[in-house]
Amino acid sequence: KSTLLNLIAGSIRAMRGECHIQGERICSIRATRLAQIRSEVLGFVFQDARLIPHLSVEQNILLSVEHIKHRSAWREQLTSVSTALGINELMGRYPHALSGGQAQRVAIARAILKTPTLLLADEPTGSLDDETGKQAIRSVFDFCRDSTILIVTHSRLVAEMCDRIVRIERGRVN
Repeated sequence: KSTLLNLIAGSIRAMRGECHIQGERICSIRATRLAQIRSEVLGFVFQDARLIPHLSVEQNILLSVEHIKHRSAWREQLTSVSTALGINELMGRYPHALSGGQAQRVAIARAILKTPTLLLADEPTGSLDDETGKQAIRSVFDFCRDSTILIVTHSRLVAEMCDRIVRIERGRVN
């Protein structure tokens, strides 16, 4: 399931088949175009937060929009997203000072800040308790209401919040 998300994001190449995002065949486009699609279209919540250790929480979140507009243009959205995820008070901290759940919420904030066209989320609530996980997913749905959201999860609580569930077992869609 994680491999599927990485194929869609163009992080790995398919041996067979094709993946298209907005009409473009991901496996055959140049690296610069793929990077552009990732920055303009995709949001990705990794299973492990993948925060950059020498950047503050605020800087880690703003990485996703750095190339789109000047960071100051994102202040209001940053405040809204961080408040919804309960991490507003963490903005000046660095990843080493965060719990696993806090780091994951920072990663979610980074992915949803720009309200991507396509949000890929790999076990986004794996390090969160049930209530915090439900609130995080509600925030994802609120901020990405016009986005396509693809969540890989084992969480029954997250699955119950989704409009459509597709099960993949042993490499097959059931």
